[in-house]
Amino acid sequence: NDTPARARAFIARQQMNGRMRFLLGDAAQLQRVWRTFGIQPQQDGREHSASVVLLDSAGVARVSFPVDQLTPEGVEHDLRVLGRS
Repeated sequence: NDTPARARAFIARQQMNGRMRFLLGDAAQLQRVWRTFGIQPQQDGREHSASVVLLDSAGVARVSFPVDQLTPEGVEHDLRVLGRS
Protein backbone atom coordinates (compact mmCIF):
# COMPACT_ATOMS: atom_id res chain seq x y z
CA ASN A 1 0.00 0.00 0.00
CA ASP A 2 3.00 2.30 -0.13
CA THR A 3 3.24 5.08 -2.66
CA PRO A 4 6.38 6.88 -3.87
CA ALA A 5 5.49 9.88 -1.68
CA ARG A 6 4.94 7.72 1.43
CA ALA A 7 8.21 5.86 0.78
CA ARG A 8 10.15 9.14 0.48
CA ALA A 9 8.56 10.47 3.67
CA PHE A 10 9.44 7.28 5.59
CA ILE A 11 13.05 7.37 4.39
CA ALA A 12 13.33 11.02 5.42
CA ARG A 13 11.81 10.36 8.88
CA GLN A 14 14.25 7.50 9.45
CA GLN A 15 17.18 9.64 8.23
CA MET A 16 18.02 7.00 5.64
CA ASN A 17 18.31 9.26 2.57
CA GLY A 18 20.90 7.76 0.24
CA ARG A 19 21.21 4.62 2.38
CA MET A 20 17.89 2.88 1.80
CA ARG A 21 15.65 2.29 -1.19
CA PHE A 22 12.05 1.21 -1.47
CA LEU A 23 10.92 -1.26 -4.08
CA LEU A 24 7.33 -0.44 -4.95
CA GLY A 25 4.83 -2.41 -7.01
CA ASP A 26 1.80 -4.61 -6.73
CA ALA A 27 1.91 -8.09 -5.21
CA ALA A 28 2.35 -9.83 -8.56
CA GLN A 29 5.32 -7.60 -9.44
CA LEU A 30 6.97 -8.11 -6.06
CA GLN A 31 6.49 -11.91 -5.76
CA ARG A 32 9.83 -12.76 -7.39
CA VAL A 33 11.75 -10.40 -5.11
CA TRP A 34 9.98 -11.73 -2.02
CA ARG A 35 10.74 -15.32 -3.01
CA THR A 36 14.38 -14.63 -3.98
CA PHE A 37 15.24 -12.82 -0.76
CA GLY A 38 13.01 -14.76 1.64
CA ILE A 39 10.86 -11.75 2.46
CA GLN A 40 7.59 -12.21 4.29
CA PRO A 41 5.31 -9.40 3.10
CA GLN A 42 3.49 -7.39 5.74
CA GLN A 43 -0.03 -8.64 6.39
CA ASP A 44 -2.89 -7.50 8.58
CA GLY A 45 -1.79 -7.91 12.18
CA ARG A 46 1.71 -9.10 11.26
CA GLU A 47 4.82 -7.14 10.38
CA HIS A 48 6.98 -8.02 7.40
CA SER A 49 10.37 -9.64 7.84
CA ALA A 50 13.41 -7.44 8.15
CA SER A 51 16.74 -8.88 7.11
CA VAL A 52 19.98 -8.01 5.40
CA VAL A 53 20.90 -10.24 2.46
CA LEU A 54 24.42 -10.62 1.08
CA LEU A 55 24.78 -11.55 -2.58
CA ASP A 56 27.73 -13.21 -4.29
CA SER A 57 29.32 -11.77 -7.44
CA ALA A 58 26.70 -13.55 -9.57
CA GLY A 59 23.86 -11.88 -7.69
CA VAL A 60 22.84 -15.03 -5.83
CA ALA A 61 21.68 -14.60 -2.23
CA ARG A 62 24.18 -16.43 -0.03
CA VAL A 63 23.68 -15.08 3.50
CA SER A 64 20.68 -13.57 5.26
CA PHE A 65 20.78 -11.94 8.68
CA PRO A 66 17.62 -11.17 10.65
CA VAL A 67 18.08 -7.52 11.62
CA ASP A 68 18.05 -8.34 15.33
CA GLN A 69 21.04 -10.68 14.82
CA LEU A 70 23.06 -8.40 12.55
CA THR A 71 26.53 -7.44 13.78
CA PRO A 72 29.35 -5.59 12.01
CA GLU A 73 31.66 -8.50 12.78
CA GLY A 74 29.30 -11.04 11.24
CA VAL A 75 28.85 -9.00 8.07
CA GLU A 76 32.59 -8.39 7.78
CA HIS A 77 33.33 -12.10 8.15
CA ASP A 78 30.79 -13.18 5.56
CA LEU A 79 31.84 -10.49 3.08
CA ARG A 80 35.41 -11.77 3.34
CA VAL A 81 34.24 -15.34 2.69
CA LEU A 82 32.06 -14.25 -0.25
CA GLY A 83 34.97 -12.28 -1.68
CA ARG A 84 37.04 -15.45 -1.89
CA SER A 85 34.39 -17.42 -3.79
